[in-house]
Amino acid sequence: KNAYNSSISNRFAPLSKDPGSISDNHPSKSSEVRSENLLKSKRPQGKLKARPETLIVGDSAVKDVQRMCGKNTKVLCFPKDMVNNLKERILQIADEYPTVMNIVLHTGSNDVSKQQSEVLKRDFTGLLNTVNSLNAAVFISGPVPPVRRGDERFSRLFTLNKWLISACTDHSVMNRLKRTHLK
Repeated sequence: KNAYNSSISNRFAPLSKDPGSISDNHPSKSSEVRSENLLKSKRPQGKLKARPETLIVGDSAVKDVQRMCGKNTKVLCFPKDMVNNLKERILQIADEYPTVMNIVLHTGSNDVSKQQSEVLKRDFTGLLNTVNSLNAAVFISGPVPPVRRGDERFSRLFTLNKWLISACTDHSVMNRLKRTHLK
């Protein structure tokens, strides 16, 4: 017989016996049963990690949001991503989190600096078309106009967010701005 064919025993069994027990070289029957039950158990040992129900995905604006969220929310921050980058990765992200029921997308801030409004609208339309296939409620949180960045940037962002309201409606996607007075 080789070493692999020998019987399995619990090397800690002597520690669980009463002192002065007669059979010190063989594990007790109760420790054999315990070991066998642990081997048969299909349940993973240790605490199961909760899967998120809500996913917040966005640019640098969401980087510190996780600490304000509960355990059922996962925040994924891609600081340099643009709308088109998010469109490319959102399906894979959704596949990695099958328990997600709500997805909040905050993107567009990095795109605005390129000053190509029509390209940005086309990229958002592509993103909206992509998220329509997801099995979750999707919310778009467009770029927020920064304080002290000038009237032109504010105007550009204001116009983009007004356009996003109608684009999200057309694609059956919620937009955080629907509840504000921008209408």
